[in-house]
Amino acid sequence: MKRHSHTGIVAVFAGLAILGLASTAAAQQPIFRLSADYQWTPVSPSSFSTTATDGPAATGGTVTYSKILFTPYPVLYVTFAGTGTTHDGAALRMACTVDSGAGPVPCQSGGGPLDAASGWITLQKMPASIEDTTNCTFGPFQGDGFGGTGNCHHNNINYVWCAVVTPGVKTIEIKLASDTGGAVYYGRSHILIDGTKNTTAGLCVPSTPPWS
Repeated sequence: MKRHSHTGIVAVFAGLAILGLASTAAAQQPIFRLSADYQWTPVSPSSFSTTATDGPAATGGTVTYSKILFTPYPVLYVTFAGTGTTHDGAALRMACTVDSGAGPVPCQSGGGPLDAASGWITLQKMPASIEDTTNCTFGPFQGDGFGGTGNCHHNNINYVWCAVVTPGVKTIEIKLASDTGGAVYYGRSHILIDGTKNTTAGLCVPSTPPWS
């Protein structure tokens, strides 16, 4: 009775497993922290505010954070977390820019239904109706802190931008803007900047359908 050896089959599966692990390893890139800052009393103002409106390509608004750093990596992640406040029904919008000497460009330039202009994202927006007593409007023109209609204080706001850059010295800025000229604020924020080695694993690229 002839016996069949399974050695070859085992070797094939082992080789496929190694290739699979190698492929996974290639797709996974370590992330390196380049900067970690916080904006907190008494080091910084208790909050940043603006009535400046946003413009195309992340123009307009007010710069509330600026950092010069060297990155040896071509992909950057900029993470913002803080608390936001809006007055008079204004939308609180933020943008991230990166500049290596030729002028600032948006970390991500795309626009959409939540953006008034390319490069900006709306992180807080409350109804301005004085009849709506469930959305930070507790009486005529009062709101959370007597800041007019749609005045809502101290809401958690977060965002992460990614940017493909040429390695070198960069200036990273975060900007704050209002959609209407009503006052918007943020405070008690943490800002992290991370880098990763390359874009071969499809890092910082647009997602395409189907989404799951």
